[in-house]
Amino acid sequence: MRCLTLADRLVQESANIRFICRDHPGNMSQMIRERGYPVDMIPMREELSKPKQEYTHSDWLGVSLEHDSSQTLDILRQIGRIDWLIVDHYAIDSLWENQMRTIVRNLFVIDDLSDRPHDCDILLDQNMTEYNTNRYCDLVSEECLLLFGPQYALLRPQFLRSEYRERERTGVVRKIMVFFGGVDATGETLKTCRAITSLNNSSFNVDVIAPSANPQQQEIIALCNEHPQLVHYGYVGNMAEMMSQADLAIGAGGTTTWERAWLGLPTIIVVIAQNQMEGAKAMDACGGAWNMGHYADVTESTMRSAIQYAISEPSEISAMSKAAKQVFGRETIPGIDLVVNAMLERQYART
Repeated sequence: MRCLTLADRLVQESANIRFICRDHPGNMSQMIRERGYPVDMIPMREELSKPKQEYTHSDWLGVSLEHDSSQTLDILRQIGRIDWLIVDHYAIDSLWENQMRTIVRNLFVIDDLSDRPHDCDILLDQNMTEYNTNRYCDLVSEECLLLFGPQYALLRPQFLRSEYRERERTGVVRKIMVFFGGVDATGETLKTCRAITSLNNSSFNVDVIAPSANPQQQEIIALCNEHPQLVHYGYVGNMAEMMSQADLAIGAGGTTTWERAWLGLPTIIVVIAQNQMEGAKAMDACGGAWNMGHYADVTESTMRSAIQYAISEPSEISAMSKAAKQVFGRETIPGIDLVVNAMLERQYART
């Protein structure tokens, strides 16, 4: 989604956009096409040998780094002039990126793991961590421009509406939003809903967002039908509006963390992927969210206790809302505009 958000903003600068995706199961190519962008699909294939496990996410490519770079180069040669290649993949590193240098003028990398070297002109890490940009000092060249922190978050336009951000929360919990992403393979949505129903507290309502890709969607729908307090939603196109109406969110880390923080939505975070850990810890440390830790350590009982405490302590929830907004400091220019401006400045400096 962050690449789609950036693409939509770049179109406003008269950019021509196209995507390159591998045909993995569950890929977003159809959604990309529906947004009006051409997509070059690289077919899945079985290699004679497994990809080298260089990094934790190396196998996410589905093929070796060398094979993927070769296939990508074939597509890029057919496209022609490319001013920017935007790379967002945890299995790709400087070896792959260096091969692209023969074709593209500028390379832009989105990362938040800082676990591998990059050969790029700009690196974006929109996460907030307990560390600083020094964690990339040995991973990129001195010429690379680092865009680091939530002030550069690629927020979708709907989140930038002033009336959503200006809401002041009293801390009283009347509506809870439960959303763990499009898939939620670890089953956190159902776990959380069961924790809520076990409270036997009807003083609040719950918006439960569980799209069709959620493997437990039917169980979630059945539970919502049994408890009118819970209302199920599948696809949601007005996420910012729903977040603005909620008094408390329960969900995963990742990009959604910064959407919630921008709106000052107090959140109970459950970490469902390694790349979410640092952001969740940092948000907890600044008081902008509660970090429950890794999903495997979060039980229905511990979740129930956290929700019960949140309901009983409105002053803490109100303080959390204020702290979440302060994550962005006094920056008034949307992060996505800062990112695009940096790209344009770097490009024009080289023409």
